[in-house]
Amino acid sequence: MIVTEELLRLFDKARIFTEKAGPRRFRLGSSLIVARGARLEGYSEIFSGNVLPASAGAFSYSHSPFKAFANLGRYCSIAGGVTVMGADHPHEWVTTSPFTYRPTGHPAVVAAYEDHGRPIETARAFRFRGAKNSLNIGHDVWIAGDVLLRQGISIGHGAVIAGGSVVTKDVPPFAIVGGVPARVIRLRFPEAIVERLLALEWWRFHPAVLQELRTDDVAAFLGNLEAALDQGSITPFDPGYLEFADPDGLPILHPASAVNHSAAEIAA
Repeated sequence: MIVTEELLRLFDKARIFTEKAGPRRFRLGSSLIVARGARLEGYSEIFSGNVLPASAGAFSYSHSPFKAFANLGRYCSIAGGVTVMGADHPHEWVTTSPFTYRPTGHPAVVAAYEDHGRPIETARAFRFRGAKNSLNIGHDVWIAGDVLLRQGISIGHGAVIAGGSVVTKDVPPFAIVGGVPARVIRLRFPEAIVERLLALEWWRFHPAVLQELRTDDVAAFLGNLEAALDQGSITPFDPGYLEFADPDGLPILHPASAVNHSAAEIAA
């Protein structure tokens, strides 16, 4: 996808931010890589890279570029230097070389076949199932700097990844993990609190609503949110989103719902 004035206006209109201050990061005529069907919610912040994730939730920011298959929830905080591993190789086979399962993928292998009078189409390709070409990051995830993530893993809601970690396995919700390879250090809260947080799905709501419920006190917050939901006094926030239905054309703007309350109404 080529960056145009019309595309940048759509980003502005959708309230998707690509820099904190100063000149626009995406220059006119430069290229963006985006997967078909990608969705970026309003109020998301993509501060690095020319590859847009498959999805990014409202109030999440990333100072690291992600793969086009990555899914990022709401209220996530991604530091710089976070990278995603490349594809797996079959280390339990005779060789880890990809010529065994993808012979047409490298020009040297193709040339070697042709130079010896064998069409590359005759090359035998064994079936290899590596890691899934995906990365799923839940809501309210904090990933510190210089973390390496394996493809195909899922990071649960509320998780914290310590800086410099190498994460090769799924991370449970609200777990703090760290190390090489990363291991669970502890949960952020007792299991009973984690269960209530997961049940309430607080990330559905506008930040002004959440602040009024006391985000600095977990016990008070949970009680206040449960009471507000019982009374029906708050509703989930719909930020709208940009949908990249056709990577060769402009994305489709799906505006925020008309039922959203303004911040002033929420705080009143």
